[in-house]
Amino acid sequence: MEPPVFLAENGNNGFQLIAGALYATVDGDKVTGRRLAGCEVAIEVQFTSDGPVVLCRAIEGAVSPYFLNFIGKGRKEYFDMAEGAPWQLIYSPESEAISVNRAKSPEEILEMFLWDLSSNQQGGVLEFGINNIEGRIPWSQIYYLNGLMDVLLLAGVNKNARSIFNDALDDVAQRVRIEIESLDDLLDRVDGFHTKGFTYDRSPALFAVQTSRLLLLFDRYAEEFPDAEPLRNIDKLYKMVADLDGHIEELAYKGEPEAWMKLGGAHLRWPKCSAFYFDGLAVPFNHQNEWAYSLFNAARVRGQVSDVSSLNNQRNIIEFFMERLGDRKGFPSTDKWYYWYGHAYDGWTRDDELSCNMPEYVGDHGLAWISFRTIDFMSVLAAIDFMADLDKKQLLDSGFDAVKYGSVYPFAARSMLDHGRIPQIKISVLERYYRATSPWEISNTPWALVMGFDNGD
Repeated sequence: MEPPVFLAENGNNGFQLIAGALYATVDGDKVTGRRLAGCEVAIEVQFTSDGPVVLCRAIEGAVSPYFLNFIGKGRKEYFDMAEGAPWQLIYSPESEAISVNRAKSPEEILEMFLWDLSSNQQGGVLEFGINNIEGRIPWSQIYYLNGLMDVLLLAGVNKNARSIFNDALDDVAQRVRIEIESLDDLLDRVDGFHTKGFTYDRSPALFAVQTSRLLLLFDRYAEEFPDAEPLRNIDKLYKMVADLDGHIEELAYKGEPEAWMKLGGAHLRWPKCSAFYFDGLAVPFNHQNEWAYSLFNAARVRGQVSDVSSLNNQRNIIEFFMERLGDRKGFPSTDKWYYWYGHAYDGWTRDDELSCNMPEYVGDHGLAWISFRTIDFMSVLAAIDFMADLDKKQLLDSGFDAVKYGSVYPFAARSMLDHGRIPQIKISVLERYYRATSPWEISNTPWALVMGFDNGD
């Protein structure tokens, strides 16, 4: 989702803009822009008499994960992380001095976390009350709601987490309740979770990867908030996801080259001439894995037996992922963790007549982004107790390394805890997640702050 945007006037007829890693000026009808060297994203900005000063998250591999960029002076100052996480960039016009607070103690860490929460999108309102027309619920709101629930989870099992978050726990729990109840209300509407943001013609559609994320959230809420009012639409949502009722995808058993998938292999597809850009193709790994994940988790929550036959299609999907990408029965390395497969990987021509909306395509050989890897990762771990053929030890061992070295997001550590493995994450990975510049980033912040600032517990 989009990064924060900072604006300031620039003379009588113009303004300055900093967003992401872009610095631009507009003077009348003249626009100039450039990238901020070494900056992954601007976290905070002050516009001073000498030009903008930007608190940046550095690109990976820099000497420190954060630095100040004095644009007018062409100077950078990297932070020594031993002094704490940098936050609250302050400019004094009188003295023309720049200062930055540092968070190191539990009290300071909580203050920084709440600062990022309240100064984030819409003044801290974030996505509360939004509809799903642009897909912001699954790709933003559900991320940060899981992050807030992780605050409560961590505080319940970890002394360091309690020392950091204790004074905010009631407010966090109340916010989770209010927002999830609002999402339940949204499902009262027939088109409540439909999105136009991903269809070819902006017609409303239900996507399995999105409804599956909502089902996972609702089931988690039901488990972790047992005293809350039951969600009215949770059973309806479960059936809708399980049956793909009203979805743009279909469950299929043919359509891919046999070199990729044997005839009869269960997978999800966008039917030919449906309203998706890649109609006629199988969905990417993470899309169908998330669908399988939500139904394995739903079976666990509802107490179904591990060998229940209704999950055979989901088993087939996870088995296919592991056959194609698994490394020695564990997770693949990031340089072999691909996003797509089959016709979508190979490409096609007009003569193949595969797709109405994409009549020809060179093929997608891209590697999965970290967000997609994290979905795959958590999906496979959710399947372990329902698939006797999976090598649990190898998956947990390789999963331990994936979490530790940042191949997946820090919040994926929750899936390791579900299987009794205490995760570790390198400090160089954690530090990059101390600050949240967009709502979805709040999903990782609690894990980073608790694991990155060890106050002796």
